Amino acid sequence: MAFAMLVLAMAMSSSSFSILRASTRQVVGERVQAAADAGLEMGLLQLSSSPSYTGTQSSILLAEGPETYRVITLRSPANLPNGNPVPSGCVYVTGVGERPGAASATSSALVRLGSGGAVVGLDGIFADAITLIGASKVDSYNSDTGTVLFPGSNGTVRTNSSDPGSIRLLGASSVFGPVTVGTTGKVESGGLLSYTVGTGYTIWRDWVCTVASSVKASVGKDYPSVVLPSNPNNTSVSYGYGALTVNPGVLGSVSVGGSAFLTLSGGDYVLDSLTINGAARITISGTTPVRLYIKNKMDVSGAVILNQSKQPDMLQIYMADGSTYNQSGGTSVAAALYAPNSTVNLNGGSQICGAVLGQNVTVAGASVVHYDETMANLALSPGGLSTGSGSVLFRQRI
Repeated sequence: MAFAMLVLAMAMSSSSFSILRASTRQVVGERVQAAADAGLEMGLLQLSSSPSYTGTQSSILLAEGPETYRVITLRSPANLPNGNPVPSGCVYVTGVGERPGAASATSSALVRLGSGGAVVGLDGIFADAITLIGASKVDSYNSDTGTVLFPGSNGTVRTNSSDPGSIRLLGASSVFGPVTVGTTGKVESGGLLSYTVGTGYTIWRDWVCTVASSVKASVGKDYPSVVLPSNPNNTSVSYGYGALTVNPGVLGSVSVGGSAFLTLSGGDYVLDSLTINGAARITISGTTPVRLYIKNKMDVSGAVILNQSKQPDMLQIYMADGSTYNQSGGTSVAAALYAPNSTVNLNGGSQICGAVLGQNVTVAGASVVHYDETMANLALSPGGLSTGSGSVLFRQRI
């Protein structure tokens, strides 16, 4: 009996020791993680006052010790932990928490510098290179008036480029509004010439192409890259017919066609690609805007109507760097299209009501951009929430 009691006591003592040891490891782990969090916060604070901050040169001991932290910063062309490059204009900040004899911990954030939070304001078309061809045009309307009237005379077109031919108006195309070129660009003065293709002018126009006016910008505009809130998944979803309500979330490749009638609830959608064709109709419900974040490609064709309310502030499309937006075949989209490092193609009598921001934009085949003048004051979210002089796009612990 005494021997059994001794064995039981020893077992209980061993169990208690194991619990105590596990509890100690947990506390140590939490302290190391807290050190990593402190390092990250220090890095963010330093970046807010000095955008060129490069991190700590050595480990810093916390006041209560023995934990230490280091701050590491990564900029383009370095890669993020997921293998993607650090986006232009961003810094990946990591606080590393350490303690002798314990595993280290990290706390990281991707920060866009100097964006001051949301991007505000879009032109009718803004891009490095813009081509209107085949009786295409840019005009304007104002969705706040409640009546959609085309064409208005404020269809703004703009580029930061000053190179000859950065804006090309060909084949009876027109801009019903002002065209603005880079600060050192060359524009016509004393009346519009009839033909400027192949000359030193920043705007090339062939016969019967018209613009309301052309000016040089006093300063350029800067639009930061799109950073996806998260990576899309590997699923494939297809909607072919019937009425369906879709809620925000992370998806993969999405296809909408046939006679599908989709209602999108307000919020953020992250997709690898989006294809809409056939006679599909997509509407927006509620008062919260739909934000589509597209990693690779968006194709709209057929007789599609996307957001037929013609309230483009309710549909914001964000295209990641290197992606492509294609719209053709008489489609109608009401949206703010934000794709500063992407190719945008409109063709075959398609139209966008809202605004188009791209790197290379082509509007062809009698397609039209109806610029909604309310886009001049629209606040957009290409990635993240405001914090000080920059934007924290996402945080993670490892």
